[in-house]
Amino acid sequence: MKLGESADCLRAVDPEIAVPIHQAGLAEIHQQLHYQLFRNLAPSGADVRVLDHGTAETL
Repeated sequence: MKLGESADCLRAVDPEIAVPIHQAGLAEIHQQLHYQLFRNLAPSGADVRVLDHGTAETL
């Protein structure tokens, strides 16, 4: 899925919480760019959470 397609999907689904995945293969700077784009394009009220690698979190 292209980055733009995933942003479109994020807006179409309109979740309360969105957790980006499959970014670990990217360089750190590219991961941060993707996360910022998702946060900027997410529907109002959607919480885009970036989880630490290998750390459990209760959603």
